[in-house]
Amino acid sequence: MQIFLPEALKGYYGWSLYCAAKAGMENFIHSLAVEQQTQPHPFLPINIDPGVIDTDMQALIRATPQSDFADVERFIQRKNQGLLVSPDKVAASIINIIELPSLSFGNRYETSKHNN
Repeated sequence: MQIFLPEALKGYYGWSLYCAAKAGMENFIHSLAVEQQTQPHPFLPINIDPGVIDTDMQALIRATPQSDFADVERFIQRKNQGLLVSPDKVAASIINIIELPSLSFGNRYETSKHNN
């Protein structure tokens, strides 16, 4: 299981290495999925999209000067609008996802669609 983030699909000013790493991990899971389907005892690689989690990292992002991160205002607005999800809620959703009987190799699962 790999935690997917939208930064894997879109570049952000000041985040080039982070975005590249996330894109690489997304495709790594897809490649593992192809390989594992031919193995006698495969494991099931999947991507989990947790949404925007209310973490210390988010607080650091919101404190970043706009000169270093052009999209900082969007992150501030998300917090002010109550759009961040608690880590506990995300963890519970991840458990729901990994217990699904119908998981598919290499798929991406959104925690927002698997709440209790």
